[in-house]
Amino acid sequence: VKYGKGTREYFSSKPVDAIIIKYTEEEKTSYELDFKTPLRYTKRIENNSIIINGECPSNLFPCDREAEVPCSYDGNSIKFTTIIKVKTDGKISECEDPLKITDAENTVFYICTKTSFIDYNTVPDKETKNACTQKIEEVYLLGKKMKQYAN
Repeated sequence: VKYGKGTREYFSSKPVDAIIIKYTEEEKTSYELDFKTPLRYTKRIENNSIIINGECPSNLFPCDREAEVPCSYDGNSIKFTTIIKVKTDGKISECEDPLKITDAENTVFYICTKTSFIDYNTVPDKETKNACTQKIEEVYLLGKKMKQYAN
């Protein structure tokens, strides 16, 4: 997809459970990268990545029903981790929220999400961060290998 003076390329893969977005600009550009959701979550920025850990409600009543507490969390619901890793020829400011990317002509976003969902009858596993971290590194390395083959 072309936008003004740059292009956007989007790639998603079910086998590697990832989305890769590449921005290529004709002149240096700046971006702000953030993540928001109405679900309960924590967010931190480290190693050129935004890492989000969150959970879904354990009980959510439809809006057409009366409930004293329409949305509740008991710690036994589905957990999720999302990692957005950034690779750029620009500068990344990790000490700010949102993550700021400046003076970039080429930027790639590697996005991976893992959940603790197993099936409808199994209590979710509480550990999703390790699986997501491992997957994002696999995708990042795969991207480096693909670039080598393209050259």
